[in-house]
Amino acid sequence: MQPETLHRRAHLRVVRGLAGIALFGVTGLALATVGNGPFVKPFRPDFHPVTRVSCPPSGPLPRNLIDAAACGDLFRVRARIAEGGDLTATDPRKPLTGRTALHHAVQRGDKDIVEALLAAGANPDAADAAGNSAMHLLAMRSRGESDAAIVDALIQAGADGRLRNAKGRTPLTELLDFTTYSIDPARIGAERIGRMFDEAEAKGPLKASPVQPAQAVVGQASGADVRQGEAASAGDPAPASPPGAESSVREALDAWASAWSARNIDAYLHHYASDFRPADGRQVEQWRALRRERIGGASSIDVKLTDVKILVDGSRAVAQFRQDYRSDALKSVDQKTLVLDNVAGKWRIVEERTGR
Repeated sequence: MQPETLHRRAHLRVVRGLAGIALFGVTGLALATVGNGPFVKPFRPDFHPVTRVSCPPSGPLPRNLIDAAACGDLFRVRARIAEGGDLTATDPRKPLTGRTALHHAVQRGDKDIVEALLAAGANPDAADAAGNSAMHLLAMRSRGESDAAIVDALIQAGADGRLRNAKGRTPLTELLDFTTYSIDPARIGAERIGRMFDEAEAKGPLKASPVQPAQAVVGQASGADVRQGEAASAGDPAPASPPGAESSVREALDAWASAWSARNIDAYLHHYASDFRPADGRQVEQWRALRRERIGGASSIDVKLTDVKILVDGSRAVAQFRQDYRSDALKSVDQKTLVLDNVAGKWRIVEERTGR
């Protein structure tokens, strides 16, 4: 395939023509129309861009996989994946019906989240309520600097460029339509993506190969996070992990379990950060009062942690383990996940999730 043309879609030349508009204004428009008359389409008032994903302003905490992807929250995406989060779950919000976490990550242009989801086994061909795959959604938005890498990751994961949405369009067709009718100052960058879509449509899906996620910044969102206490700057460098971080996290876990077993309520609660958010949605003060009541009301408690796995990145850590709890009134074995922040050199719990 020649570097300047598509072997089947030569009419992508309109993209180069539109570059003249961006660079030279009205004169560029006149130049662009010369020799390309059939490819210049008039403004179409019935053209409506696809709904863009947004971070939910409210919802259950800690964030589920869908909300974490919608907010560009890489740390919680990785945490939910580690917990076995459902990669097929879809967004219940009406404008976004049927979209998976991968749809959201691709539309946002969050390359690291895309790679993490694909590495975990997300389906690159999953369709939303309008029949759009993740590749369709990428085609119907302004170009971003990570687009080529995202498209390549989707293709390597087995994405099928021949799929058609409810309008009967492939990703390439949608790209052409969006590039022609949208007011997008980055039209010039569409040609490279167009060539990739064209090749994917011509060849069909590749045999999926494992996607290796980039070494992402855990605990740092790759996009705007509008919730209080969870904002992060994507441009800030990742903080270095404290020396001996993994062993210090393990020590904090053991101290937490020991305080619980000793029914030392103050020491137990001291292991939770001031911004800890209970998984059941209670206010933290209500949760603290309930914990005091339950721990104080037991005559004996024994907590043991086994199969402990710890991931540390910067000042954030995720710990997963098997918790064997025994008291005079209850015996239970649970799989538990704790998310911890390093606060003034001490690891404090900010999230706690339990599963059977």
